[in-house]
Amino acid sequence: MTVAEECVARSKRAAEFEKGLKSVMPKSIQTISKMSKFTGEIPNIIINAFGTGLIAPIFIKYNFLSKTDDDTRTYSALRQPISAVLSVVTSAAVVIPFNKLVDHMSKKGFFYNLENKAASFKYNKPTQKLEELVDSATKNHNIEYKSGEKKIVLPKEEISRLMEQAVDDGLKDVEGNLKRRETEKIGKQISRGEFYRNNKTQVQTTLAELKSKVASCSDDKEVSNYFDAKLKELKANKADKELLDIVEDISSRPDLETIKAKIEDIEATSKKFGKFKSLKRVAKEVTTVIEAENKLLRIEKANLDAMKAAIKKGESFKDVIKIANNLKGNTFVYDVIQKHMGNIEANLKGFKQVTGLAVSLAILPVACSMLNYIYPKFMDKFFPKLSDKKHAKTADTFVKSAPQPAVQTTAQATPVKTEQEVGK
Repeated sequence: MTVAEECVARSKRAAEFEKGLKSVMPKSIQTISKMSKFTGEIPNIIINAFGTGLIAPIFIKYNFLSKTDDDTRTYSALRQPISAVLSVVTSAAVVIPFNKLVDHMSKKGFFYNLENKAASFKYNKPTQKLEELVDSATKNHNIEYKSGEKKIVLPKEEISRLMEQAVDDGLKDVEGNLKRRETEKIGKQISRGEFYRNNKTQVQTTLAELKSKVASCSDDKEVSNYFDAKLKELKANKADKELLDIVEDISSRPDLETIKAKIEDIEATSKKFGKFKSLKRVAKEVTTVIEAENKLLRIEKANLDAMKAAIKKGESFKDVIKIANNLKGNTFVYDVIQKHMGNIEANLKGFKQVTGLAVSLAILPVACSMLNYIYPKFMDKFFPKLSDKKHAKTADTFVKSAPQPAVQTTAQATPVKTEQEVGK
């Protein structure tokens, strides 16, 4: 397996792990996670329409500050759902096809013609597969690809920026692990080791049961259901917190194979600590193991620091890759490519949001005109009483409903006196 294939496989395993982890989270967390994906121009249109169509009418209808009569408020309130429906129909009918067009243009390299070469990568998606890009970058020490018929070559400055971002992410992870180990890892591991030492039979019995049940399961869903039931059983029986943590740790693995591997690992560790005779021996073993792990982390940090210094000096992609080869499980080139891909997606998303907003505003007059045309007809059809009261259909309606002045007859009229008569 090539470095690129290993990187891609690792990425897939990480995605599967994340998926498996979400499946065992509480329903409330899963719901929030799903809602976080409901973003963008179309979701915004739908949310605004929901407020316009369902919430606004309530406040219009029951606005105690309004001096208008009940029928007038009702007439105004009923306008909101019609407005919401027209907003969704007109906006979605334009924005969705527009976004698809932008994606198509991005894959075909259309944006290359709109920008200079130094910025042509901003919105253009690669045609090649991820592993092909990683292989090419590893061999040629450059990032170049095709977007449709256009060849895009990232400038040295952009590659340096991507390398620095990838190294900073690596340093953040390493430094975080080192700090966590210094503050909490040793104490937790000693506590777990002491539990193994004092509860050998209980741990081995539980692990044997888990191994047997997992082996009989046919798919990941069945395993998940079994662990849910097992954890409920342990909690009902007021099992030790350490035992609960062990089972939860095993159940959080993304698939059958990793669950089986985790059971084997814990089984071996528990047997080792089960042989120790004192807490002091447990603490010594934990300290030795953690220090060995920390030593590897410090070596990794030193290599990452060297990579960052090389980038600051302006050294080439090739030179930085040489230093990265000292990293355990090196995925540096893959991380740089992923950074670039993420930037393209972010730029394209922002571009679509801005242009989508412009398109939505452009069609707003059309939607308003449609509303002004459709709403009176809708009210005439379904709410004629409200409709008659709120707008006249003909001028005759106003004439007939207007108060008529009193008309005097000739006989009733008072004669007007002349000046001579007034003088007399």
